[in-house]
Amino acid sequence: MSEKDGIDRNVQTVSLSKSFDDERLWLFVALLTGSIVTASYYLSNPYPSYATALFPHMAEVLLENGYRRPETIPLYTAGGIPFAYPPLLFYVMAILIDLGINPFELIRLLPGISFVLALIPYFYLAREFLSVREAGFATVILAVAPQVVRWHISGGGTVRSPAFLFMLAGLYVGVRLFKTGDRRYILPGALLYGLTMLTHPVYMAYFGISYLVFFAVFSRSARGLLSGAGVALGGTLVGAPWWLFVVRTHGYEPILNASDTHGGLGADFAEAIDAVLLFHYGTYPSEIILGFLVLAGAIYLLSKRQYALPIWFVLTAVVISQLRFAYIPGAMLIAAAVAGGVVPWFAEVAAGRGERGRTTIMTVAFAAVLLTTTWFGALYVTGDPPGEDRNAMSSYVDHGDIEAMEWVEVETPPDAEFVVLGDQAEWFPYVAERTSLVGPWGVEWISPEAYDHHRLLHGDLTRCSDEACVSDHLDEHTVEADYVYVPAGEYTLGGGVRTQDEAMRETMVESERYDLVYENESALVFEVTE
Repeated sequence: MSEKDGIDRNVQTVSLSKSFDDERLWLFVALLTGSIVTASYYLSNPYPSYATALFPHMAEVLLENGYRRPETIPLYTAGGIPFAYPPLLFYVMAILIDLGINPFELIRLLPGISFVLALIPYFYLAREFLSVREAGFATVILAVAPQVVRWHISGGGTVRSPAFLFMLAGLYVGVRLFKTGDRRYILPGALLYGLTMLTHPVYMAYFGISYLVFFAVFSRSARGLLSGAGVALGGTLVGAPWWLFVVRTHGYEPILNASDTHGGLGADFAEAIDAVLLFHYGTYPSEIILGFLVLAGAIYLLSKRQYALPIWFVLTAVVISQLRFAYIPGAMLIAAAVAGGVVPWFAEVAAGRGERGRTTIMTVAFAAVLLTTTWFGALYVTGDPPGEDRNAMSSYVDHGDIEAMEWVEVETPPDAEFVVLGDQAEWFPYVAERTSLVGPWGVEWISPEAYDHHRLLHGDLTRCSDEACVSDHLDEHTVEADYVYVPAGEYTLGGGVRTQDEAMRETMVESERYDLVYENESALVFEVTE
């Protein structure tokens, strides 16, 4: 080998090695992964997954009301539900709909766009705790983690993803604030806290919890305490259009009521242990693997006396019962284990003392891991992950449901009241423009008791396999409906796919209490004759 060849190879090795510390490269890889996962979801899901329709319904109610917030949102339950949701995204949606954007396309596109954008502040947040390669790898993990993806690019992500974006940007500002003590970060921190408050209350709560962690880890000073208080006070003022309206219109109860549903804040001992181990959804292989990697990352960092991420992760798991929040520090722990420990160790063992060999092996290893995670993320959102729940991103409705609901809008009286079985009940008031008497969506703002009543009754009705079961539940709870909407074929309950029992149609048709007035491959509509 000539001296020139040796020099060229050394230059190539140095150049390749430097690429591991190139922020732009890692950020590009992470955004590309998030974009591939999001595009795979759009291409394979003609209708958004999970609950979706309440949000454009609220935006259109705002629009019809001249952008003034009403006290209640009609059609969801007999008395409607309080307009106690943080309003920012509903105003944004109302403006976009007013400008001519199709609301259906809006709820398909907005979640994914916001989710991919949220990866940018997450990368820089992770960079405050980790090396460039570790931060980049953490961002890739966040872009494919099932518990993160399913709640942010699905229909419910219409509100969650923008809140995720605001919160992650605010957390980056918070770390910089407490690390540097520079009070110039107070204003952007307060603005982002207020925007998060105006978008989603749980993300607002996690914003505040994380600031307490950052203060304890990076500051522990009077200056830091005053800076954090400045962010909290300023953010509360920015968020005043939400909480002042709710308090004036409904009192404090809706906010307190909502905080006590959907798992609320805080977890019992068993739930906390589950979350800390990330085995809460341990029936899926990916969750078990990621759980072990989180523990490995925590042990690895603790062995290096780096305590910030393990503390943040444990506090998150104990205080917030929704697992997607645990992945914010959890993905960083995974990256510390894999990108900071396993891959460099493997390259060292495999290549021995040769610098060029180690760099090449590390490059191949990172490429293999990144391709594998992206491949898994894309398969997951299409509903076909290897060894996973095949219906992980199920839609609540299909084309047949939409046709049935449009028939209802045209062919039934405007004041008709329905009981809708299945998750189709969340879409029904928006598409059919008729009242759905039973369903938990938005009822958390009334009271925990009302929420539990609607959730349990709707579940019991949906699990019925014949007419007697449906009638018994309606009679027991004195639900007086004009029509009953029954899903046919495959349908979902809580996102889980079920198949309608053949006895349901037979017994409903044979009953003198119900008259079949519409039927297609997805739905049966019965008029109540008694």
